[in-house]
Amino acid sequence: MRLGPTSRGREITEGGPNLSSLLGAFILSFTVLIVVVIGILAAYGTVIAILHAFASQTQKTDAGTPVLVSNQTRAAHAGGD
Repeated sequence: MRLGPTSRGREITEGGPNLSSLLGAFILSFTVLIVVVIGILAAYGTVIAILHAFASQTQKTDAGTPVLVSNQTRAAHAGGD
């Protein structure tokens, strides 16, 4: 049902929401969701990169082989009194 032209020259049609407004709402929601996901992934990547940068400075480079001290050598023998 057409009600006639408006002051701007467009015609008013009676009915519910049209497809373009639903499509616009979907595109806006999808865009917001994608931006939030990208932001979370970027923050996660930044934190991981910072942790890796500082972790490489604090790691020991010369771990060597483990050596038992004198009081641990008695406990290492099986069946000893």
